[in-house]
Amino acid sequence: MKGRTVVDARSGGVLIVEDDLDARESLCALLETEGYAVRAAGHGEEALRMLRTAGACIVVLDIFMPVMNGLEFLKEKARDPALATLPVVAVSADASAAREAAREGATAALTKPVDHDRLLQIIRRFC
Repeated sequence: MKGRTVVDARSGGVLIVEDDLDARESLCALLETEGYAVRAAGHGEEALRMLRTAGACIVVLDIFMPVMNGLEFLKEKARDPALATLPVVAVSADASAAREAAREGATAALTKPVDHDRLLQIIRRFC
């Protein structure tokens, strides 16, 4: 594709997409302690830019965010052949939103507060 950088969608470690700074920092710290390379974005649009530049082995995605929410992110990711198969763990305090994310293509959906052991188990499958 002329003019577009193609990256390995599985490189680049774990991408955390969360607008709440405390939640984002907590997830980053957990995963860094487990030895993962971690990057973070505050909304879906920023996450897509980051993925198109450096990829990731998995995305941990909040559903309710400004600019581009998690459901919009999932739809846009599905339209991009380079990102379509990238696994996503959707997280939300709203169980119905987590289920909706699963219907929109999330690999897994967890409710907040996130069960860290379950999250790590899922991440280990892909990274």
